[in-house]
Amino acid sequence: FGLQGAKELNGLHGRIVKFVEETSRFGVRLEGEDEPKAVKPANLRRIKEAAPADGGSDEKAACERELNEVLQRLKSAESDKDGNLEDRQRLQKELRGLIQKMRNFEEQ
Repeated sequence: FGLQGAKELNGLHGRIVKFVEETSRFGVRLEGEDEPKAVKPANLRRIKEAAPADGGSDEKAACERELNEVLQRLKSAESDKDGNLEDRQRLQKELRGLIQKMRNFEEQ
């Protein structure tokens, strides 16, 4: 687990900002960086975020959970060499939609 070609980035925190279908990598904007880094799904790990101040689960938190679930399913599908290409493509499309939804939350 972890980046081999850029080990100095291991352990840093960032946000997924896009999915590049051609390379099957995520664009991850690291804290303090302007340009996203291309990262394989297998090298990403979700960190727990603090619960909303009101203690409830708002729409953004639900979207984050869904994004994490889709990411985990995509990781599994990509590690399965005999996996169905259509399933991976469907998950990638779903992931792109969730990333866009998260961007919309950030812009509000």
